[in-house]
Amino acid sequence: MKWHWYIGRANELLLDLDSDKALWYAAQRLRRNLRRGFLKVEKDGVRLYRSLQAGHYHLFITMQREMPPIERAVWELYLGSDMKRAQYNIMRTLRGLRAADLIIADHAYPGLRAADHICQCDGKHKRRRITRHCPILAELHGVEAGAEYFAISRDAKPRTARLRLPVGGPIPISTILKS
Repeated sequence: MKWHWYIGRANELLLDLDSDKALWYAAQRLRRNLRRGFLKVEKDGVRLYRSLQAGHYHLFITMQREMPPIERAVWELYLGSDMKRAQYNIMRTLRGLRAADLIIADHAYPGLRAADHICQCDGKHKRRRITRHCPILAELHGVEAGAEYFAISRDAKPRTARLRLPVGGPIPISTILKS
């Protein structure tokens, strides 16, 4: 399978929308901000594509001006892009990594600019068995290729007791770890 890598440019917002509801909210927020003049978008600068997973979308917005990476990440978050993706983009930006903001698609998006890179990895770039061996990821992110910056839901230990944290004073770390 070929994977098409779109790296966010200084005048682009790349949104990963994980539901029809997220798409609706993104469209509403985009409309309000266009009307108020907070965002100025190129003519024909909004392009929507279905993602690999049903009910998921990639929304590309080409702005009339360039923005610093953190500003782009804030706008992507505000417009409803996947929160984990935005958090990782910010961490990669703060660590000075090239291509901090990217969308990886299972096919080239028609009418959009050419993909920045193409790889032929066996699957989605989420599992370590893929991220450890992807030549594009190694080139772009070096030793941080596939880095995990935060604990995620698969790291969660099932809770058996009710959460009880004392209010109004210091909370021992051991109490948090037991909760």
